[in-house]
Amino acid sequence: MYPNLNAELIRNNKSRSDLADILKISSSTLSDKMTGKSDWKLKECKQIVKELLPGNSLDYLFATDLD
Repeated sequence: MYPNLNAELIRNNKSRSDLADILKISSSTLSDKMTGKSDWKLKECKQIVKELLPGNSLDYLFATDLD
């Protein structure tokens, strides 16, 4: 659902587990967010850019397959 986010995780040698750890959420909650079953909070999105994938914009990282 979020191809750019997935690609940047790979480019930066980060895993979904790293992402869940930074956000302090479970892997199943992260999976729900990554598949679009639940929504991202703006605070979470900003935290990802700040702590895990600096240099990327929110618009880029959270573009969806539907955009």
